[in-house]
Order: sequence, then C-alpha cells, then structure tokens
Amino acid sequence: MAYIDAHMRAPLSVSQMAEAAHTSVNTLERHFRASLGITPCEFLRIRRLTKARELLGKGLSVQETSDACGFSDYSHFIALFRRRFGITPLQYRRSRE
Repeated sequence: MAYIDAHMRAPLSVSQMAEAAHTSVNTLERHFRASLGITPCEFLRIRRLTKARELLGKGLSVQETSDACGFSDYSHFIALFRRRFGITPLQYRRSRE
C-alpha cells in the first residue's frame, strides 16, 4: 500500500506492485482480496480518486488533479470520479470554493 501511495502518479501495473512486494501477482491479489475484499487495481483506483478529491478541495484544476493522481485519460477520470462520488470533479471543486 505504501508503494502504491508513493507511485500513484505513475502508471502502475499489478505485476509492478507484486514485484515491489516481492511476491507473485496471484499471491498479491489473494492477499488484497483476503485483507480488503478488493483487487490491487481497485485499491489503486480508490486511492487515486480519494487523492483527487483532496486535491480538488485544495483548489487544483481538474486537469492538474487528473495528472497528479496518475490518470492518463482525462475523460475517464471524470467518469470514474462521477461514478464514485456522484458528482463531476468540477462540481466538487466548485462546491468547495
């Protein structure tokens, strides 16, 4: 989890996470499911979206936030944010001003 937090901005694959944890992909996924009930990819997505909400609350633009949280596709970031929090990133940012 610390590795994910430290490398959130970069594109991360499950194999990179497993390598950093000195384990296999299957073992990493099994441990995540047993401990958190989600896959490493889902954990990464949730962490990125939570960080995005924090940055938007601090006044960063939607594009800056998307980049800072490691989302390579701006429109995909907006769709994921809306699905997770029920409003768009811009609506959230404006609600915090």
